[in-house]
Amino acid sequence: MNIYKDKTIKIKRPEPGSAPGIPFFTGVEFSEDTKIKLTRYNADFADTEEITSIMQLLEYQNCEDVLWLDVIGLNNIETIKGLAGIFELHNLTVEDILDVFQRSKLDVYSNYSFVTLKVITDPNENYSKFNTLQLSTVLGKNFVITFQEKDCGLFKHLQKRILEDSGRIRQSNADFLLYSIVDTVVDRFFYAIDGISEGLEELEDTMLTNPSSEDARRIHHYRGRIPELRRAVRPIQHIVNELRHSTVPQVNENLNIFLRDVYDHVVQINDTIEMHRDMITGLLDLYLSSINNQMNKIMQYLSIIGTIFLPLTFITGIYGMNFEYMPELKWHWGYFAILTIMFLIIVMQLTVFKFKKWI
Repeated sequence: MNIYKDKTIKIKRPEPGSAPGIPFFTGVEFSEDTKIKLTRYNADFADTEEITSIMQLLEYQNCEDVLWLDVIGLNNIETIKGLAGIFELHNLTVEDILDVFQRSKLDVYSNYSFVTLKVITDPNENYSKFNTLQLSTVLGKNFVITFQEKDCGLFKHLQKRILEDSGRIRQSNADFLLYSIVDTVVDRFFYAIDGISEGLEELEDTMLTNPSSEDARRIHHYRGRIPELRRAVRPIQHIVNELRHSTVPQVNENLNIFLRDVYDHVVQINDTIEMHRDMITGLLDLYLSSINNQMNKIMQYLSIIGTIFLPLTFITGIYGMNFEYMPELKWHWGYFAILTIMFLIIVMQLTVFKFKKWI
């Protein structure tokens, strides 16, 4: 689920009519303070360090290496503003970074490009449950800055690839790092889609063999997952398409072939989401049909029981009348004869029901 759907969390908004470009953090203040991790690399060298003061970044302003600043936690607005001042980020960009309810988008400025995406965080083992949080990314000439609401281990493999010189990141410019970040985000959606696929297939098998009220809760769970994924993934398709075809100064044309691959992945995810939407609708119809079938079976059994007792009630009704002259009442074997007749009637009815395949 989206963590901001929790009713115990109060969503913050700036006052209506506030001036644009005024920094205001709208998200959850997680326990961790704002941390900055700097990864600096080129074809022959890679290093990473924790930045404890914004002033440390001044010495890297004229650095020719590729710089990746991973900012974790948006609680400290002054730190974000200081970082924006060093890298000359527009006030509207800072406002968008701190507004975690932004729709995923791409903004192109003269000296950098700004991308904001929704990412999957806190997944369980099979990705059937997860949260979605915002990731903001700034791409400059030789730097990339990522802003995460909290540390969710999203880039641990990517950072490992840089430090171990695995792949072509170290031999490429900052735009390839942006591509790698977007690719990492998209890959997590594949895991989420696979987890939902497994859950829906398991649910379908259960509903066909032994439907229960628990199935309705699971269907409702997946019905909430699919629109959330759809809202997160659909804008990524447009963003990647813009990076491929628009004139983004910071993106080299040689990157198009890689962006096309990501675009294909996003299209595939969107198609799978639409397929899952139809599947959930079908499962809901199947659940309602199963419940109706169960109700029909119950009514069928009750009708059979009522039909069986109808002639028995008729017989007992006759002999329950208080007429004075009823010869069978004086017969020594009358009681046992009536019970035998009732038993034979029950056997005869059950035989007919069985022959008709009603039971």
